[in-house]
Amino acid sequence: MTNTERANNLLKIVRASKALGHGSCSTIDECYSDEDLIDEYETDLFTGKTERQIVEWAIEMEQVYWERNGLFKWKEEHQDEIAELLAEID
Repeated sequence: MTNTERANNLLKIVRASKALGHGSCSTIDECYSDEDLIDEYETDLFTGKTERQIVEWAIEMEQVYWERNGLFKWKEEHQDEIAELLAEID
């Protein structure tokens, strides 16, 4: 699988998730276009990483965003959606 194919696959997984995808009001949903996410997933930061590691990174970045804004329980409040998202990758 090429980097572009993998990036497109990750895009589909993340966009379909209830925790991070369309309609979730996450920063990924609200602030990143599809092209932005594909560009991000193709960077050296993700070279050699598994799809699961990349999705876990996205979850952690979302948690950091909410913590900065005083909402410390984002991961806790979205446990089910996050578990569902990670199960899709396994």
